[in-house]
Amino acid sequence: ATLSSDQRFLWTADTKGSFRIWDTDTTELVSSFETQSARINCMARVACNIWLGTAESIQIRNEETGDLVHHIVESPTFNIVAVNEDQLWTGNEIGGIYVYNADSFERETITLEGFVVLHMTQVADSVWGACTDRKIRVWNIATRECTQEIEIGDQGRLNAITWIGERVWGSFDNSSVVVWDSTTFEKLACLDEDHGAKVFGCTLVGDSVWTFSWDGQIHVYDKETFQHIEALPTYHSDAIGCIVCMEDPKLECQRVFTTSWDKTITVWLSQAKRKSQLQSVGSE
Repeated sequence: ATLSSDQRFLWTADTKGSFRIWDTDTTELVSSFETQSARINCMARVACNIWLGTAESIQIRNEETGDLVHHIVESPTFNIVAVNEDQLWTGNEIGGIYVYNADSFERETITLEGFVVLHMTQVADSVWGACTDRKIRVWNIATRECTQEIEIGDQGRLNAITWIGERVWGSFDNSSVVVWDSTTFEKLACLDEDHGAKVFGCTLVGDSVWTFSWDGQIHVYDKETFQHIEALPTYHSDAIGCIVCMEDPKLECQRVFTTSWDKTITVWLSQAKRKSQLQSVGSE
């Protein structure tokens, strides 16, 4: 899931090749589209366009209307990250990173040998990637050179990397969350006592970090001390795939959207360390 540039719309996608656009204020469905692809693997926003990565190609669509702006064929994409608002880095199953210019759609290739990148995120002037050989690699955005490797073999599969402040949070299959210093690469914390299933990701919500997992649970941590604050009520009957947060100026709080494999979206209001469910909206 991702937000439009003005945060008026929330985009969600499913494994059957369709995507939906929701009004973040009313939570009503604005429009629904079929991409003619068997599956949408990932999405990212740059400027006023949403890039959808599929097993066959990349579709670039207008963030408000959903209309197709450009189609990059024969470009299978399994993960994607927007970098510096002018380029997209994508990963594929054939062992390479494609870097696209967001305006011209020109592509350059970073060649990889012996591994595939499962997930990427921008961290300051670099891109961190979770790789199949149980390492995190760090590439300099300007030079495209790999400048650092972090061994994570003792943690298992890394599902997501999230940049929060001066730290990087990693979500693992072994029910743990690991936090590193983004500059020194020092391991600062391993949060492994709260989740009981695969952790799929982390999202900054106000002054806290919400972590979400395979079993539909959300745990909340202090972003500075890593102290566990609470486990939120469980409203989803299946895994949570994504959490997206935005400011709600009317209510002066954060509005949080949790999307689940149970094909629902739950909308929360969060103010300081108080959270309450607002409502659950229809099928994705």
